[in-house]
Order: sequence, then structure tokens, then C-alpha cells
Amino acid sequence: MQRPPSKRFAMLALAALTTVATAAQNPTAPLPQAGSPTSAFAATTSATTTSASTASSTTAAPSAMTLLQLCPELPHGELTSEQFSAYERCTKEAGPARIAKHYADIYQKTAGHSRLTYQDGSALEFDDVPEDNPSTNQSFSLWGCDESKRYCVIYLTGWEWFGYSLIDRHTKQQTELTGAPLFSPDSSLLFEYLDSRISEHDSENIVKLYRIHNGRLELLLDQSNGELGVHSANWTGPHTLTANMQTFDPLRNPPYLPSGSMQLTVNGPDVKVEVTPAAK
Repeated sequence: MQRPPSKRFAMLALAALTTVATAAQNPTAPLPQAGSPTSAFAATTSATTTSASTASSTTAAPSAMTLLQLCPELPHGELTSEQFSAYERCTKEAGPARIAKHYADIYQKTAGHSRLTYQDGSALEFDDVPEDNPSTNQSFSLWGCDESKRYCVIYLTGWEWFGYSLIDRHTKQQTELTGAPLFSPDSSLLFEYLDSRISEHDSENIVKLYRIHNGRLELLLDQSNGELGVHSANWTGPHTLTANMQTFDPLRNPPYLPSGSMQLTVNGPDVKVEVTPAAK
């Protein structure tokens, strides 16, 4: 099952009404996404220094972790209620709790109040809006961070919309993303994808690759709105990514069908794209 179509942060301006100000500083100015208007992600910079807490674990955990790694995409085909319920529990409860524990030295969430610490000790703070009013409901959680923990992603959800905000903990820059972000192992590249096509007239199919330059995104590849969408993806090397592709037909049930794989290989400013069709 695919995610609902993104509403491009249409409701996020309301976050400014619920953000808790903990210091008399100017709000951090959000940066626009390349090709996008201004970001509506509201935040307040806090001058309060946080003493780092350590997330303890008896087993070795990866240094980088995202919700995508903990809760893989659902498989193609008809889903059972058990499969969907397990996915919902992972994305809404178990996954966010595990990520919060893993990054407890830089992120905390208590009673709907989230706090992400910048590298200089100040913090980005925001509050959930309760679900009693669907038109204003919104929730914030940590999607995950890259290997260095310089770049983190806040996941935002509301009534039939969602989005991502890439946070540079060094420069405090923010960039909107519509699709799921996937950091390369060396944190130099970011892959963004989303296939939420649900009809001929309500479609969003994003396939983008960026190079990260000091918190800003340089677009290297854009194959959005094509016939093929990405179902799942993973980095197989520092500059090599493999994605499972799918086609969409609104008259078919289920409407998504596996269509093969795509490999991206980055060499400097060049991106080599290789598509392997599914076996018939």
C-alpha cells in the first residue's frame, strides 16, 4: 500500500502557532527546496544548552538509522489486515520509539513536544497538534539521521498529508522534501522518492538524486512523473544505489506492478542510469 499523496506542507504554517519559544532569539529561517516556494516548516531556535544523554544498548546498533530501514515498504499485491496493521504499528509506534532511543543524545520527544539539538547546543523545538480537529492535526517525529548525525530528517504527518524536512544541525538550514529521503553511506548524496499515484488525475511520482553541499541540495537527476516509480531503494555502495521499480494502472487491482530494477552510479557530476526490466 502506498503512502497518501503529499499536500506539499499545506497545513504546516499552523505549526507557528504551537511552537514553544524557549529563548528570545529570532526563529530559524527555513530554506526553500530547489524548484519550490518557501518552506512552511515553523521552528524556534532555543539558546538553552542540552546536556547530552546516551542511548544505551546491549547490542551493537548501526550508527545511522531511519524509519525506512526499520519499516520496509509493504510488498506488492493484495495485503492482509495483519500485514497492514504490523506496518502501521512499526511506522507510528515501534519505529519512532526505537529511533528516538537511538538518537537520544540529540533528540527527545515527551508528551507531544519534540526537541532536536543543533551542534552548537541550541535546539529546534516543535509541538504536535492533537487529533481532535482533522483540519489542523499534525505530528512531528524524527525520521532518522545520516552517518555523521549532521543531517537529520523530521517527518511531518497530518490529515491525509505528510512531508519531510531535512535539517542541517551545523548550519541550521532546513529544506523541504516531499518524498522519502535516503542518505548515501558517506553522507554526500541523498535519494528522494515517492510513488503515490492513485488515479489518472491525482498522481505524484518523484525520483530525484541530490548532492549535499554544506546543507544545500544540488539536483543531479530528476526522473519524476515518468511511467516507472520507485517501490523501494537502498544504497549498495557510497555512490551506487539500487531501486525496485513499479508501474501504475488505475484500472488494475492492485494498481501497482513490479517492473524491474534501476541502478544509479554517481561519478562526479555524472549519473549513470541502468534499468533492468522484470522477467516475463
